[in-house]
Amino acid sequence: EIVPSMSEAIPTDRLPVSWYQGTLSGTGRRIALVEPTNIATNTGCLSIIATRNAPSGGYSPANHKTWVASAAACNHATLRGMAYNASLIDAAFDPQINPTTHVYTDLVPALIFAVNTNASDVVNASWSYTNNVSSELILSIFRLDMPGAIKLIPIN
Repeated sequence: EIVPSMSEAIPTDRLPVSWYQGTLSGTGRRIALVEPTNIATNTGCLSIIATRNAPSGGYSPANHKTWVASAAACNHATLRGMAYNASLIDAAFDPQINPTTHVYTDLVPALIFAVNTNASDVVNASWSYTNNVSSELILSIFRLDMPGAIKLIPIN
């Protein structure tokens, strides 16, 4: 699969038109990324304001969350994220599934960290999973007990 580099992808989407008109930026917004890893802190273009640490042992692909964060909110002068200047909340969780309840036990605390503790405006969960795990993910989302929460179902 051929994937364009950021220097090719950015000019081909329609975001630069909005940026130049001054109608779109992430200034004043908080974007939470909820995944089993943490965002790399050495990018130089991200404003991470809160971090919930991932469990030890790592997760593959380790760079995925950093790539998502950069696409969302990178402050680079020419390779901007879609909502550049947004603040990021790095909400990691342990991806272990409870064998009794069939939910990601640590997902709810990660979402509470993102939404209640850090007042995120947007929560992003960019996960890939197998068919076996997808039912566990859906159960985890439906069992969230957060007043006023909007529940989204992942789409394959």
